[in-house]
Formats: sequence, C-alpha cells, structure tokens
Amino acid sequence: MQLSSAVSRVIPFKDWSNSLKSGQTENILDRLKPVLGERILVIGCADGSMAQMIKERGCSVVAVDNNVAMIEEARNNGIDARLMNGESLIFEDEFDAVVSYSALHWMRHPDKVISGVWATLKKGGRFVGEMGAYGNLDKVIDIFLKALEKRGIDGFYLIPWYFPSVQDYNKRLQNKGFVVKDIEEDMFLQPLDISVSDWIRDKVGEAFASALPEDEREAFYAEVEKVIEETLPAEEKTNRKIIEYRTLVFDALKPVED
Repeated sequence: MQLSSAVSRVIPFKDWSNSLKSGQTENILDRLKPVLGERILVIGCADGSMAQMIKERGCSVVAVDNNVAMIEEARNNGIDARLMNGESLIFEDEFDAVVSYSALHWMRHPDKVISGVWATLKKGGRFVGEMGAYGNLDKVIDIFLKALEKRGIDGFYLIPWYFPSVQDYNKRLQNKGFVVKDIEEDMFLQPLDISVSDWIRDKVGEAFASALPEDEREAFYAEVEKVIEETLPAEEKTNRKIIEYRTLVFDALKPVED
C-alpha cells in the first residue's frame, strides 16, 4: 500500500543509539555544517544526543521536544532543552539554523512546523532535517490494517504517521519561501534490536490497538505478531526480523532577500 501525504504523526522508527552508530546523524551534521559561534535550534531533541554533538562544535544550542521525560534527560546531559511542540515554535529571527533528526514525522501539521521554522530563522538561515518518507513501514502497516479490517474497522485514519514524498515536502518548503538546496529519499534495511512482540506493543502498535476494547487488544497484537513472524524476512544468524525503512533528507535556505 501507499500512504497519503494527509496522514500525520509518527512513532520513531529508529533508536538513537543505533542511528548514532550508523553514521546517519553525522550525515545530517555534514548537511548542517555548524559553524563556531552559530545559534542552532534542534527540533525533537530526544535525549539531547544531536544537540550535544552540535554544541561540541562550538555552537550555542537550544533544543525542544514535547516529551517531558526526554526534556529532563536532555537537561541532565547539559542541554538547554525546553518543553515545546514543533508545531508551535515561539522564536523569531533568532537562529542561524534549525535541524531535526527522526522527529518531524511525529508532527501532524507539517505546514505549521515549516512556518514556525521560517519565523525562527534569521535571513540566510538553514533548515536541515531527516524524517520518515512516503512508503515507510508499508508492509507492517498493511498487516495492522488487515487485522483491523477482520474486526470490521477501517484503520487507515488510525495510521499515526506523516511520511511525505519528495514532491510533497519540497512543495511545502517552497510554498513558504524556502530555497530547497537538496531533498532526497533513501531506503535501507535494519534488523530489529528488540523482539517483534515488544516492537509492535511498545513502538508501533498503540494507535492501531486504540480502536479496540482493552480486553481484545492482546489477541490483536498476537495476530499481528504471528503474521510478521511468518512473512517478514530475518537475519540468517540472529533470526532478527528485518524492517524496510524509507527516509527523506533535505536542506533548505531562508533567502537573504525577500
């Protein structure tokens, strides 16, 4: 199946520890090119790992997240972290760059995010990000939807993710006035580092199961788990299930001239 660009909100599809080791975070920093003395905003900071990496490059960093536990952890890691929704940024002409890694797909209203970033940036400022892309997790989503359909529920509007295509997000950025320097999709395979059971219950299944009475959810999860175990490929040595992910990476510029 393919996902509509109207669908929003996302559960993170990669753990920060894995992502940091994989080098994908470094790829975002290469695009951001933080310069000594710059003031940079991180949207969706999680535990502050990326903010710390930017801070170590001599930048002044502010990080925001709408998760209280993550804000506390980031602050414990020495980050100026503030509880704030990325759709409701309150800054104005304050930052040289805004960066977001594996977080924008949490946000239901992308145009609000883009408008907030535009207001936040100084003229000439950069907006760099990575997020889930159109078609991400299709096979897994399809399994959830079929299990709901058997129970008489149309689960399409329960999909909690916003996965835009290159064309969709490029247009949104340009409509606001950004000059898009680069935007591209990538696909990669990644084995789960937790069990399928834990993954569907703790990471990706809550929104789908919410349509069911509590006493029916465990049977629903068990059915989805069985189908995933039977149909998705696994690593030969570890037998860990392999998930296909699609990501969108971009960097854009707020022009100096209006």
